[in-house]
Amino acid sequence: MRAQITQLESLNAERRTEREIRAVFPYELAAADIDPAARTAVFSAAPTEGVSLSAFRRLEEGLSRNYPDWTVRIDPPRTELPALEFKAGATALGPEQVSLLADLAWALQRWGVTSSEAVVFLPTAAAAQSFNTNNAGHVRATAVAAELAKAGITATIAGEFRATGSTPADRDAAARRANQVIIRPAG
Repeated sequence: MRAQITQLESLNAERRTEREIRAVFPYELAAADIDPAARTAVFSAAPTEGVSLSAFRRLEEGLSRNYPDWTVRIDPPRTELPALEFKAGATALGPEQVSLLADLAWALQRWGVTSSEAVVFLPTAAAAQSFNTNNAGHVRATAVAAELAKAGITATIAGEFRATGSTPADRDAAARRANQVIIRPAG
C-alpha cells in the first residue's frame, strides 16, 4: 500500500511539474509536447510580435535552469532572420554581431538547418561581377561563415546585386544593405 501511495505522489508531482512548465511559457504556442515520464518539454513557438530569437533562446536557457532534471527545447517560429549590421568599412565581427550570430545559429539548429548561405548585397552589377575574397563584404561573410561552422552549420558565401530605384530612400536602403550580411537557410 505504501508503494502505491508513493507511486501516486510521484505521478502527481510529475503532472504538477508538467502544468507548471506549460504555464510558464509566456508567448503564443503553435504546439507543445510535454512528456512527464521522459521529463522532456518541446515548445513550438508561434510567431509573436516583438519577440526576438534572443528572447526565445533566453527563455529556453531559463526554463532549463529552473527545471534542471527536464530537457527543455524551444523551437522558434520560422521567420526571416535579421541581418547582421556592420559599420561602413568594418569587416571584423564585433560583440553585437557575435551575440546575434549565436542566436541565429541556435535558431538554425532548432530548425534542423545544417547548411546556409551568407549573403552580401553589392551596390552595382560591376561589383557583383568582381566579387572576390578581397571584397569587404566577402571578408564579412567569411567571418560569419566561420562562426556558423563552430555551431556545426556550413555556409557558402554569395554576393548579390539588386537593382534599386533612384529615390533618396532607395539609395539609403541600398547603402544600408551594402553593410549587411544575411543568412539564408539552405538545408
